[in-house]
Amino acid sequence: MKKVGTYILRIILLVNIAVIVLLLIAAYSSYLSPSRFPVLSCFGLAYMVFFAVNIVFLLFWVFARPLYALASLAGIIFTFGALRQSFPVNFGGGDEGRSLKVLSYNVMGLCLQKPHKDDDRNAVLDYIAASGADIVCMQEYILSTNQHFLNEDDVLRALEMYPYHATVQLNYSGNPNQLACFSKYPIIGSQRIDYDSANNGSAIFTLSVDGDTVVVINNHLESNKLTAADKAAYASLVDSPSAERIKENFFSLVGKLADAAAIRAEQARAVRAVMDEHLHQPLIVCGDFNDGPLSYAHRVLNDGMQDAFTRRGRGLGISYNENKFFFRIDNILVNDEWEVVSCKVDDTIEDSDHYPIIAELRLAD
Repeated sequence: MKKVGTYILRIILLVNIAVIVLLLIAAYSSYLSPSRFPVLSCFGLAYMVFFAVNIVFLLFWVFARPLYALASLAGIIFTFGALRQSFPVNFGGGDEGRSLKVLSYNVMGLCLQKPHKDDDRNAVLDYIAASGADIVCMQEYILSTNQHFLNEDDVLRALEMYPYHATVQLNYSGNPNQLACFSKYPIIGSQRIDYDSANNGSAIFTLSVDGDTVVVINNHLESNKLTAADKAAYASLVDSPSAERIKENFFSLVGKLADAAAIRAEQARAVRAVMDEHLHQPLIVCGDFNDGPLSYAHRVLNDGMQDAFTRRGRGLGISYNENKFFFRIDNILVNDEWEVVSCKVDDTIEDSDHYPIIAELRLAD
């Protein structure tokens, strides 16, 4: 009987080691090129799952075989940086004083939502107007010319506290999808960042803020192109995972995620080239990255920068709120010209499929 127990413990240890290996791959997956390692590069999305399972193993071994707990503990130690990126724990904030409040928000097409009338107000526009943000960057900013849908007159009336605004169309094919910047400070330039994509893109906005030239790069990187059926299959897989569902849906979903990650890698490198030209200026890079904090795209853009949520946020910061995709894919990054005072993902408004992310910044001395 004792031999049977020892045999079972050895099997559990082997499973634990396998989980630790997966944890390590997930933690360092951002260093894997999506074009060369398409599936492994997506493992960062599952880091917190592997971490949680490893914690269970750690607790089990503490009571069963304390020496074996060292393996799980080592996995935690060697991936602590990834944990800090995925689940930051910060208390308090920066020093009090004048700060610049930046809001980034994927507004889910905007024109598809109801018009903004005095007796029937648009919740997204009301939220932005009441946010107190100094700079607002919007993705999926689409307006209509039809008075029955949200149009430019509605937006300008609702956001009259922002005297300066500029939009950049995502491509040259007549697609109405735009990136927008609304500001309380003068916008002195705007330009699309050139890379291939039909419905996604990045834009650079130059602002004059109290005599300083501030560069803001607003992004909507490549979407994952999951169909409604794909999203339903994923939700079903999360609710009740089974060998049959994994066989039918898991690898198809991962394949689509990997394909999109490879496209985002090229886009991130294009944006990074523009960022490198402006690192000597106060620089803010924000938007919908469509990828998690342990992704290749995020690593490329965040290299030498500060992730505002990692610096001052707390928890998972889940910013996509549909189809059980529990990930933080919306970001605000800043260079060392800034001190991050605070940052949060605001889940109090659910009128888009994304939650807004808000950061308070102050220019460093």
